[in-house]
Amino acid sequence: MTNIRLFPSLICLDAGNLLREVEAYNKAGFTTMHADIIDGHFSPSMPLGLETLRRVRQDSGTALDVHLMVEHNDYFLDEVLDIGAESVCFHIETIKHPQNWINRIKANGIKAGVALKPSTAVNSLECIMYDCDFVMLMLINPGYANSSSERQITYAGNKIQALKELIDTINPTCEIALDGRITPANIVDYAKSGAGIFVAGTSCFDPKLTLEKNMDNLKSILGDVL
Repeated sequence: MTNIRLFPSLICLDAGNLLREVEAYNKAGFTTMHADIIDGHFSPSMPLGLETLRRVRQDSGTALDVHLMVEHNDYFLDEVLDIGAESVCFHIETIKHPQNWINRIKANGIKAGVALKPSTAVNSLECIMYDCDFVMLMLINPGYANSSSERQITYAGNKIQALKELIDTINPTCEIALDGRITPANIVDYAKSGAGIFVAGTSCFDPKLTLEKNMDNLKSILGDVL
């Protein structure tokens, strides 16, 4: 199992103290934050505005890993590129010409990824895997994180394994990223299957505990891989 990276999710932080919390996470060693951009159409939520994201980037200097959960990607992609994201992924379900989008993102000198809903099969990536820097597997339906009835998919392990086999065959440098009910316990299992990037939200960082206590819990479980 190789070293893993945790990207704390901006939408899971205290919106009233967002900049202060981002700076605290950066100080704790998390230099990249995950930003979900949701349009209220592809997914039923709009928790983080583009101008808020711009201020976070400008005022904190934190690196941004942006996940577009939108139906009409062009405007949002132009905006997050202008904001200065380090990596961007889009949903293959929303794009007619995904290869063109990978090219557009990488032409800006940043990492390009493709995101899949739980119900989208990994073999849909076969012809574009050659140029992907990473693939984001959603382990819950995008935009439903606040729904108490939304459970992590039972076939997560099988889907990760299928993606790893595809990556090993086509593009071994491509990374696997996971999002949706990520916990310290399942990070260990999924990392053994080949995942290296994990979006960390409230299932990973208990909002009732201090960041320091959360860090102690993570280190006690993840040890040297964190």
